[in-house]
Amino acid sequence: TLGCECLIKVFGETVKGSLVMELLTNIVTFADPPSLDSCSRDVYKPEAPMKPKEAVYMVSKLLDALEKLHSNGVCHGDFYGHNILVKSEGSFSVKLTDFGAAFLYDKSSQYGRLIERIEMRAFGHLVDEVNILAQRSGLDDTESISAHQLLSEIGEICASATTEVSFAQLQNKLGGKLSTFHNFK
Repeated sequence: TLGCECLIKVFGETVKGSLVMELLTNIVTFADPPSLDSCSRDVYKPEAPMKPKEAVYMVSKLLDALEKLHSNGVCHGDFYGHNILVKSEGSFSVKLTDFGAAFLYDKSSQYGRLIERIEMRAFGHLVDEVNILAQRSGLDDTESISAHQLLSEIGEICASATTEVSFAQLQNKLGGKLSTFHNFK
C-alpha cells in the first residue's frame, strides 16, 4: 500500500496466488466507463455533484497515491474516474483501484520522465472533471470559491505542455493549500 490510505491494502497472498485485500463496503465507482457518445471520456451522472471540499480532498488523496506510485517507479496506466471508488456515507473516502494496466519503470531512464508526464496529464483531466462536478453543487461561499480556484490551478499545471513537474513537485508546491481542505472528514 506504500503507506497511502487511497490505495487498497493488500494483506497477503494465498498459496494459489490470489491476493487478500481489505474489504470495502458502502463504496461506489466515481464515474462510469466511457460510452460510445463520450468516446474516451468517463461518464458522470448529472445528478451527482460533489461538494467543493470533497473535490479538493479527493484530488489531494489521489495526488498522494500517484506520488507514492511514481516515486517507486510504478505507473498506474489507467488513471480515470471509473477506476476510482468513493464512499460518501459517513466520512468521505476515496480509493484508487484497477491496477491491471500498471507497470514498473526506471525513473532514471530516458523515458521515465515521459511516463510520469503522461500520467500527470491524465491526472489533470480528472482534476478538471472533478472541478466541473464541484461547480454543479452551486455552492458559492468563500471556501467553495477557493476550492474551485485551487482545482483550476492544479488542472492548469498538469495540462501545461511547457511545465515538466513531477507528482512529488506538485505535491510540495500545493501541500499547504491542499491541507486546508482536509478538516471536513
